[in-house]
Parts: sequence; C-alpha cells; structure tokens
Amino acid sequence: EDALAAYEAAYELQQDPALLYNFGRAREALGQYARAVDDLVRFTEEASPATLKRAPNVEKLIDDLKRRFATVTVFSKVDGVTVTLRGVVVGKTPISEPLRLTAGSADIVATKPGYERFERSVELPGGGSLNVDVVLKKIDRSGVLVIGANMPGAVAYAGGRRLGSVPAEVSLEAGTHQIEVRHLDAKAPARTTVVLAAGGRRRVDLTLERVEPAGMTKKWWFWTAIGVAVVGAGVAVGFTLGGSDSGLDRGSIEPGVAQIPLARF
Repeated sequence: EDALAAYEAAYELQQDPALLYNFGRAREALGQYARAVDDLVRFTEEASPATLKRAPNVEKLIDDLKRRFATVTVFSKVDGVTVTLRGVVVGKTPISEPLRLTAGSADIVATKPGYERFERSVELPGGGSLNVDVVLKKIDRSGVLVIGANMPGAVAYAGGRRLGSVPAEVSLEAGTHQIEVRHLDAKAPARTTVVLAAGGRRRVDLTLERVEPAGMTKKWWFWTAIGVAVVGAGVAVGFTLGGSDSGLDRGSIEPGVAQIPLARF
C-alpha cells in the first residue's frame, strides 16, 4: 500500500508510463487483480518500445491476472436494492456496470426495506462471467377484513372506496381503516374504525337503522287508487243514467247526462 501511494504521488509529478507497470504490480500484490490488469494494459498502450522491452512478460502477466477474477453482472427488477458481496457493499440497483471480483466462492446479499432478504452463495469463475438475478419478494403487510351488516343489500366502503355488497371480504394493508356501510332504506350510513394486523383476519358487523314505513294515507299509491276509484264511479253513474228510458217524465235534464262533482287531489 505504501509503494502504491508513492507510485501515485510520483505519477502526479511526472506521467511516466513506466509507473503504470509499477501500479499494476502493486495492485497484484494487494489482490486487486482487475485494476492491476487495467494499469498493465495502459502500460502496453502508452509505454515506448524501449520501455516495453524492460517488461517482456507483461502480456503473459495480463493473461494470468485475468484468470484470477470474474465479471459479475447483477440484475434486479426492483430499484434501490443494496447489494453486498463478501460482506462489502458493491452498490444499489440498478448497477449498470459489471463488477469485477476475485474468483472463488462468494455470498451475495441483497436487501431493501419492505422486501424479504435475498441471499445466495455462488462460485465466481476465474476468467469468466456470471449473471446474478436478484429476485426480491415483497413482504406481505396486508390482512383480510370481512364486513357484514344487519340489512341485506347494504354496500360496504373502506376509506371511501366501494368494496361491494355485504358480506364483503377484502384484502387491505395493515393499519387503521375507516369502514362504512350504506343502504337506501337506512336513515344514515353506519361507520366504524378498524385496526387490521398484517397477516390477520378480522370480521366487523355494522348495524343500520331502517327508515320507519309511512302510514297508508301518506303513500302516493293510496291517493292514486282513490282518484281512479272516484273517476270510475262517475263514469258508471253516467252510463246508468243514460241507459234508463222507461217513459218517465224527462223533466228539464237531457237524458243520459248527469253533473257529478269530482274530488281533486
């Protein structure tokens, strides 16, 4: 580590490509094989022919180092997942760039609040690549609520959302919910507050107060029937008068005509 720091300080003063070779050998000793390859490849690209002759085995060294690490690509449909490899956080999804890690066995852990922990042991192939699909399962924090009422046909609501006719069974997020049932024949909706536990099941029954039926004389159909009966009676009387012609004195009223006052409603 001290040597690497000294080489980097020297490179800041003078960008001598020969120092890139020293970077690579120092990182090789530290086990940073992927970065060592990067330094040595830069060395082969930037060093003069004379300098390259001083490192005749650099290409063989690069090939050897490439076999010591694997290229790992991490996929996940969930963003913001913290990915840890061998106990070191390597990033959060989406991780766009492939990871270059020392070959060998490794434990992969992925976590995100609200999701179950993902763990997997893998073998990272030296000189090869590996795709890791991180599949997170969301923690189910819902419960089942069954809503009943004393009036058939009543409609249940939760937080203003229509759930359907009672008895209504629905899955809701754990927590506090405002429950309401309504019915056309009820004086007013019935309401209550319910606390639902994750993974739990609860039933709540609400009582609606039915509207009292009005008296018979207050029903619209009662007066309609009365009106029809009165009109029918007047017509019947007219036909009766018109059909009686027995030779009696007709008087001053024309036969078959009678004035009958009708009630108004």
